[in-house]
Amino acid sequence: MTQTSISYATVLYELKTDREAVETTRQILREVPQVQKALEDPRVSLEAKHRLVERIFPKEMQNFLKTMCDHDQAAKAEEIFRAYQEYADKQENILTATLSYVTLPTEEQMEKIRQFLCRKYHSREAKIELVENPELIGGFILKAGSSEYDWSLKGRLQQLTQQIIRR
Repeated sequence: MTQTSISYATVLYELKTDREAVETTRQILREVPQVQKALEDPRVSLEAKHRLVERIFPKEMQNFLKTMCDHDQAAKAEEIFRAYQEYADKQENILTATLSYVTLPTEEQMEKIRQFLCRKYHSREAKIELVENPELIGGFILKAGSSEYDWSLKGRLQQLTQQIIRR
């Protein structure tokens, strides 16, 4: 992630821009790639880009997007929105974690994992990205921050193998 993207993301957050408006803008750019291409295209005049922004995007995002276009940063939109999400989560004490699993955990199990993460990392909230991974054989791997909690069968087998080799 570039420093430019991080700077734009920080400004977007500091402007107290509604998260929903940011996410709506992100979705529009993802789902209608022609809009993204038009905002990036140097052959399209700034006036035309500004009109496009005014017609399509949420009011709260329009000045920000126009500024991005004015400074030829539209191509970095996805990176800026990703940086915004990370910065906003950090500022609001929201932890992001990844749970790799074989069998999808129940809602009760997910709640216990969230509680564990909030206690362990002193977070107000924990967002957990779920990733199915049949290679784990069973169990799960939870990654949060720089820590990894491996409760998978594959991980346990690797630990057992390492113990046998050391003897």
